[in-house]
Amino acid sequence: MVFQRLANSLGFFLRIRVTRILMMVLRVFPLRKAFFFSSYEGKQYSCNPKAVFDALYLDSRFSDFNFIWEINNVKTQALCPFNRVSFVRHGSLKYYIAIMTCSCLVTNSGISPRFPLRKKQLNINTWHGGGGFKKVGRAANSDIGENTLEHSVSSSQTSIFVSSSELFTEVMSFSIDMPKEKFLPIGMPRNDIFFSRKSLEAARKRVVQQYEINESCYIILYAPTYRGAVGSDVVSDNVLSVRNLKESFRIRFGRTPVVLIRKHYFNDQDSDYDDAIDVNDYPDMQDLLAASDALITDYSSSIWDYGLTGKPCFIYAFDLDDYARERGFYTEPRDWPGVLVRTEEELNQAIREFDVKKYHSRVDLYYRKARSFEDGTATQVLVEKIGRWLDLRDNDE
Repeated sequence: MVFQRLANSLGFFLRIRVTRILMMVLRVFPLRKAFFFSSYEGKQYSCNPKAVFDALYLDSRFSDFNFIWEINNVKTQALCPFNRVSFVRHGSLKYYIAIMTCSCLVTNSGISPRFPLRKKQLNINTWHGGGGFKKVGRAANSDIGENTLEHSVSSSQTSIFVSSSELFTEVMSFSIDMPKEKFLPIGMPRNDIFFSRKSLEAARKRVVQQYEINESCYIILYAPTYRGAVGSDVVSDNVLSVRNLKESFRIRFGRTPVVLIRKHYFNDQDSDYDDAIDVNDYPDMQDLLAASDALITDYSSSIWDYGLTGKPCFIYAFDLDDYARERGFYTEPRDWPGVLVRTEEELNQAIREFDVKKYHSRVDLYYRKARSFEDGTATQVLVEKIGRWLDLRDNDE
């Protein structure tokens, strides 16, 4: 088994080296005044890259720049109908040329080490979650071999890795073999929305209009993470009773409840919950978090995001032991900024007995221990850093 892993790693490394040599031919194309954005390798128009794009696009300093989005689906491309914006599909020739010629790359999952980037390209990895919950990379029990080597090779080409907290920097530095000096301690751009009342109100308005929800309703978002390997079709057979959930929230909070179901983007299956609204088609998870009055999830990094709102978060960890054994956690789930329950009965009881003061104390303690960098200015700080970097590069030429 050990020798097989070594052989696989060596084979992967050789493939990377050969591909990088072949890709060098794309360096005949000069660098251009353009930004490249990618969210989940073209699956979405969302997350931190979208927050950065929104700010850069409106900034007059970059009025002579073009913007290239990696978006695979035509329907998703329609969400970004702006001038100076073009699209490439993952793996296409235009995709390869874009990565090799754009001055600045902004992604939430990194650029493959197969690309021999140039020193004058700014490569920003915003990542797609914070908080230090479920393990990734070489820290995860199941993530070994090629993925570990890929993280190691790609880290040398990363200019900036956005960090949400000191805890995040510590665990991710080891997990993906990223030097700590490359982490930028600013919080996640996608979370700036939670520090603006105007933005929160606008997000709720968008969601209630999209799904024709009465503004006075108590909105509950159920957003479980995926099970199994990335890209697998593993789906949990643990289906909550939406009727019981609604009754528990109605008893505790006194408003008419509405349940929204949002599955992880790795799972393509439709939701199978009666008496709930399927919101898998909604493009922006942060809007859903901002619009909701309570969150039910399990091991998702949305726990970190939602804690910034101060609203109730319930961690429904029905398969905690199995998940801990197969994936592992950086911190103890019992310490996370949410109410941890193991069964549906415990969940409904926790909702009915929810204590606001105890909950806020729990959330505040986690953020203090994690030494959070979130303050609502992440996008602004990152855009300024990009602007300064481009100025310095241009002055050197």
